[in-house]
Amino acid sequence: DTELRVEAAAGAQGALDAASAGPFSAQVVRYVLRTGERLVMDDAGADARFRQCPDISIRRPRSVSCTALGAGAGDPAGALYLENSQVSGAFSAGTAGVLDVLTQQLAVALENLRYQRRLAENSVTLERALRDVAVLEGIRGELMKFVPQSAQALLQGNPASLDAMPEEKDVTVLFLDIAGYTRLSEQMADRDVQQLVETYFSAYGDDIYGQGGDISEIVGDGLLVLFQHGAPEEHARAAVRTALQVRATTGRINARMAGRWPPVAVNIGINSGAVALGFKRIQSAHGARAIFAATGSTTNLAARIGAMATEGAILLSESTQARVHGAFILNALGPQQFKNVGRPVGVYRVSGE
Repeated sequence: DTELRVEAAAGAQGALDAASAGPFSAQVVRYVLRTGERLVMDDAGADARFRQCPDISIRRPRSVSCTALGAGAGDPAGALYLENSQVSGAFSAGTAGVLDVLTQQLAVALENLRYQRRLAENSVTLERALRDVAVLEGIRGELMKFVPQSAQALLQGNPASLDAMPEEKDVTVLFLDIAGYTRLSEQMADRDVQQLVETYFSAYGDDIYGQGGDISEIVGDGLLVLFQHGAPEEHARAAVRTALQVRATTGRINARMAGRWPPVAVNIGINSGAVALGFKRIQSAHGARAIFAATGSTTNLAARIGAMATEGAILLSESTQARVHGAFILNALGPQQFKNVGRPVGVYRVSGE
């Protein structure tokens, strides 16, 4: 593409290799590459266009034929240059057909070489890209472990949602925490406490996701879980069913780990209503960070009710009770006053289904 080379030549004495090939007219070749014109000269020295060409004036070749290989002017793959220093008209009409075939074959061969080279380069590029994608997918898979499933679905459906404002949505919020966590931390080694929490929370994950819930936040010894699928009555009932399953799962793990860990009780508070659901950006000198959260009084009240629960109780707000009435056995605890809540809230204890 960037230089003129003699790849092979033939003369009266037979085949010659490139190193021993005689000179040729670079000016003729450049002319053909620039114009795309097929050039046939019966007497090269008599052609006014090349009268000043040193190669022709010194060597005085007779017949010269030069043809561009490829798409024509402006985009040649190379040139076929033939020269006969003894005979005029060596490349006349009688040999035109043979030269045409030879030109076409050379053009195809050169284009095939170009294609193979591009293919090899593209294959290397593609292989590198696939390796990069595999690395990025691995990183993405690890990072997604820290992102709620509802946030994952939102981003995959619309990546621009990361910059959108949170929207109001009706949900049921379940807040659970391990009772007596501080006492456990004092009785057990840090490593054992961490293993205990991971064991119970991992088991709760199956209960939560099985009912269509989504773990929105992990706060120390607590989980904030959102239920938002279906009608308000449906996700409220799914939350209460999850709470009962978590209670049963806790009992099974307690029995299995008896003698190794102290028995655990999980307190649960549930509330239903509107929240602002979406991504919130925190901007600092160290950059921006996006947090997916459900914020508002509905979430705060779920946490307050959860804090009120003791000894593994499952407590509902009056809002959730109205949605699940008749589906579970509930005991009214009467109106309760909670911090930063303007009016008393009716609370109910779940006894069973």
